[in-house]
Amino acid sequence: MTRANRDAALAALLAAGVLVGVGCGTQSCNNVTPDVHQAPGSCTAPPGGSLTVSVHWCDCGAATTCDVLPDWGGSGVAQLEPKVNSCDASCPANPDSCPSQSVDCTFDAPADGSYNLYIISGQTYQPVPLYVSDGASASCT
Repeated sequence: MTRANRDAALAALLAAGVLVGVGCGTQSCNNVTPDVHQAPGSCTAPPGGSLTVSVHWCDCGAATTCDVLPDWGGSGVAQLEPKVNSCDASCPANPDSCPSQSVDCTFDAPADGSYNLYIISGQTYQPVPLYVSDGASASCT
């Protein structure tokens, strides 16, 4: 093989490696939302009190975090959404039989009133009523 042929072959291999590396890395490493395995039926809290909602999500084999997106003054809801890195995850398809892990979602309760928590589950959600009143204890059942 001549030097020119070796250089051309090396350049082609490097270009192919860069394309494969870029395509794989950017397409497969996103945050994904696993399915909910078990969520509370309702929650109560005092106004301004810290509330921790423990939810069991399908264990995807990766660390799960919980994003809390409250919109108390607008829509009167808070969205609780688990996130796992898809590079490290393999989410089971059936939330009724998946191995689960517990993840805590913590936030401060809004003013007195009735609200909804929307726990995101894959491509859908589970609504959980939140009742906020003076004298209530912060709990979910």
